Amino acid sequence: VEAVFAERVGRLDQPLQAVLRAASVEGEVFAAEVVARVRGMDEREVLRLLSAELDRRHRLIRAESIQRVNGQLLSRYRFRHILLQKYLYGGLDAVERVHLHEQVGKTLESFYGTEEHSRPMAVQLALHFERARITEKAVQYLQQAGDRAVQLSAYPEAIAHLTRALALLEELPDSRDRAEKELSLQVSLSMARMGGIPGWEWQKAVTRSRELSQRLGKVPQLSRVLGQISILHFVRAEYTSARELAEEALKLAQQSDDPLLVALSHWNLGFICCGGGAHMRARDHLEQVIAFYDPGQHHLPFLQIHGSDPGASAMAYHALCLWCLGYPDQAAQQSREALDLAHALGHPFSLVDAVCFGGCVLDQMRRDPSALKEHADELTKLSRRKGFTSFWGTGVGYQGEALAELGMVEEGIEEME
Repeated sequence: VEAVFAERVGRLDQPLQAVLRAASVEGEVFAAEVVARVRGMDEREVLRLLSAELDRRHRLIRAESIQRVNGQLLSRYRFRHILLQKYLYGGLDAVERVHLHEQVGKTLESFYGTEEHSRPMAVQLALHFERARITEKAVQYLQQAGDRAVQLSAYPEAIAHLTRALALLEELPDSRDRAEKELSLQVSLSMARMGGIPGWEWQKAVTRSRELSQRLGKVPQLSRVLGQISILHFVRAEYTSARELAEEALKLAQQSDDPLLVALSHWNLGFICCGGGAHMRARDHLEQVIAFYDPGQHHLPFLQIHGSDPGASAMAYHALCLWCLGYPDQAAQQSREALDLAHALGHPFSLVDAVCFGGCVLDQMRRDPSALKEHADELTKLSRRKGFTSFWGTGVGYQGEALAELGMVEEGIEEME
């Protein structure tokens, strides 16, 4: 195959070969305008070479699409075979690769500009800057990609990006700036770890986050970290430790004078009190979250600092408190509102949280096996699709319980086993 490519590329004039080599650095899909800037050529001439020569005449690439970014047109082309791109890239020497990756990275960065526009390109930008040995920028874009993945509930992807960023960060000299970058990465990583079954990886991330935030004197970050550690204790049934840490997190949030962080801390303490049976106290905390929460204003900021939306979650736990305190009609109404909001928001982790507690747990308390079966089916499907292992296991258990209560005892036992 390489011999065929060598023969076909060898027939090309030098300007065409140079254009293809530059394009191979950007990847299988590349932009004509990026190639033009990297090669120092006129954009119209590069477009002519790509469309007339390399596409229609030599059939080595094909036109893909045109998009406008920050008012600038980007003309996308694709190599007709990925092995051609790999052959061209493999023909570059080590020095040439480093310089071309730097030029491509900086050119793409100039096109996309702001963080808002560069988010979809963060992984690609990180790759170029890593291979160009510009570690600071590689770490910056890997974190951007990791944070975006957390917000989308794509936790395995987020863990991969953030772990790689932490590994690269170790190449930088020890300094306060590096410690602050590590703190930000560790906090993001601990949010990403919440999607699975809590283990030593999550504990390692939150422990390191706590150590760094205390050393750096970062009160808001420490509040968030203590909240996450309280969840770790909660899922291990260490309820006293969980409540004490959640109370400390709330005090720190109030000191930081950040309303969003205060609301998050009330949610944290609310569900811990609910799980521990202190329903009146839990209701007080959760009602403060519900009164504060505006989906249009707070949904995205909550995803950025917590990775999920505590608004719908607070309503789901509030429904449980209302049931336990003797208000069944209000509990049912609050549950419907929580589930409606979670479905409307469409955020995967927030939705499974609401379905689990505002749906399954309340159905179990109400002894409604038909509703429990319906919500458990939804919980397992959502969790399996997104890889939420702990919620998936919970959903299967509820499916078994519902089947048993509906008279299918053997099937129910099999599911629970």
